[in-house]
Amino acid sequence: MPKILLILLLFSLSLIPNWNQVKHLGQFQVHFLDIGQGDSILIRTPTNCTIFIDGGPGNTLTDNLYKYLPATERKIDLMVLSHPHLDHMQGLINLLNRYQVDNLFTTGVPYQSSFYTEFTRLSATTNVHYPITGQNYQLCGLEIQIIYPIQPMLATEIENINNASIVMRIKIKDIWLYLPGDAEEEAEHEILGLGLDLKSDIMKAGHHGSQTSNSLEMLKAVQPKELVIQSGEGNTYNHPHFKTLQSAHALGIKVRRNDTEGTVSYYF
Repeated sequence: MPKILLILLLFSLSLIPNWNQVKHLGQFQVHFLDIGQGDSILIRTPTNCTIFIDGGPGNTLTDNLYKYLPATERKIDLMVLSHPHLDHMQGLINLLNRYQVDNLFTTGVPYQSSFYTEFTRLSATTNVHYPITGQNYQLCGLEIQIIYPIQPMLATEIENINNASIVMRIKIKDIWLYLPGDAEEEAEHEILGLGLDLKSDIMKAGHHGSQTSNSLEMLKAVQPKELVIQSGEGNTYNHPHFKTLQSAHALGIKVRRNDTEGTVSYYF
């Protein structure tokens, strides 16, 4: 086969959606992506609206996007950086280099990192929002409720950057997702003190299933049917912690884990 024909054939094949994309056309998709020791969640709607919540470390996210997005995709409707630790941010930098991002949720909290400086530079032309408790957004057929932070964190020094995480509830059809970033027990205590309705069907475990998050009180307030833990196989942090698994078991919550089953996906 002449080289030019081979190149054209390979290019044509790259434009064909994979079976996973074809099979779930017309459905809302939520993928808790297996990107190693970090967080990354992709929400895809029947109208081809794309939302990324965190991007994990390294290049794992962008190396595997072909499984979930067509090769012709050029736009991200909403990007959320829960907080600027590298295991949540680095993959988003790669996305900012490749895609038009229409909206960005971030706290703007100060953080000394060359990667964060690059993230801020690349997102300068994006429609940036600094959401706080009580704000609601309607986007792509979804309802997004901001649970935390309570006050704006722009230019506010925070000792524990995990507790500067954006915490959200997202409604997809009649299903609620609770997404707490890496918020730890200090932030959880503040959230519980607000008296908000946190009940959700699916909860992403805070801070990769760490014992510093996912207090029994928080799990009781959210009442999830399933708890998704985004932690990497063989990670050195011993995530998820036995305490988190034990609490989930005691409350009858089904646990799903990236480190044991890979990407965890839901279709509605």
